[in-house]
Amino acid sequence: MRAVSQSVEMSVGIAVRFLNRPVISGFGLYDPTSIMNASELNRAQKEGWVKLAFYILLFFYYIYGYVVITFLANA
Repeated sequence: MRAVSQSVEMSVGIAVRFLNRPVISGFGLYDPTSIMNASELNRAQKEGWVKLAFYILLFFYYIYGYVVITFLANA
């Protein structure tokens, strides 16, 4: 249950950030002209790696839970 609440919390945070993004001409979260600033690029890259690590950890946690439940059901 804790993992589900964490993934919902992360998803809501991403949705709020996307909905409150600055108005740009196209679809996306980052303005193409400002993303090339070194500080903005580093921040966006770190954020992307943190999100990726979070979702990979949740994925393996869900797989572990599925295997445990399946094993207990068959035992």
